[in-house]
Amino acid sequence: MKKALLIVPLALLSVSAHAATVDPTYQFFGALPDADFGGSGIPNDSVAQTPFETAEAPGLLGLSAAQRFGSPEVTNDGAGTFFAQPGISDPTYDSDFGSGLSLWNFNFYIDPGAGFMTGAPLTFELYFETVPGQISTLQLGSLEGVTQGSQNLGFDWVNTLAGSQGNDPFDPFAEGIYSFGLAAFSQSLELQTTQSVARPVAETWINVQVGDPTAVSEPGSAWMLGTGLGMLALMAWGVGRRRPGAGTA
Repeated sequence: MKKALLIVPLALLSVSAHAATVDPTYQFFGALPDADFGGSGIPNDSVAQTPFETAEAPGLLGLSAAQRFGSPEVTNDGAGTFFAQPGISDPTYDSDFGSGLSLWNFNFYIDPGAGFMTGAPLTFELYFETVPGQISTLQLGSLEGVTQGSQNLGFDWVNTLAGSQGNDPFDPFAEGIYSFGLAAFSQSLELQTTQSVARPVAETWINVQVGDPTAVSEPGSAWMLGTGLGMLALMAWGVGRRRPGAGTA
């Protein structure tokens, strides 16, 4: 199923006082053979994808969701909505990233292409919800080469970043619809103000429906773009660039 880009709604949501469930947004939904999401054995056959043109080479944004290890399979409707079960994958599991992780991960893939458009560098942002309706923003900045990863809302860095933006921590047993997004921006100079302005280039959004779709929290905190903690979280996260065979955390 093909979706049109919704650049204007993304810009409006960025300054909205509240965030609501976002409609799945992409150009193609299907297999992305080049993606391993930083590990091995992670499904790449159902990925919401949005290609975009850069100065010299095309780029791509991709998002999906999948089960962790031996957890129940995450399914999808073929149109950008994934279906997962509430709960934790292993009550005794503890890692450097956090404990009591959910049964499912969200996966992202960014090919920045040439990394710029007619001299204007591209920057990227990742959006996630620890509570339905409360969107947090991770600023990835400029990227060189493919960047991808498989993340869990139970990870410590996720909840630390969400808390710094006024959002609530993730509850792996909570049911509802969680939204995830990727966006690319062109950083161009505004001649009238001599200020750098981020102009939207492309975006991709998916939803993950956990348990009962009617158990959705009220819209929560405002988007808080521009946090300086984004790159710190990415460094602590330890996924970043492609690491074949690293496995799923």
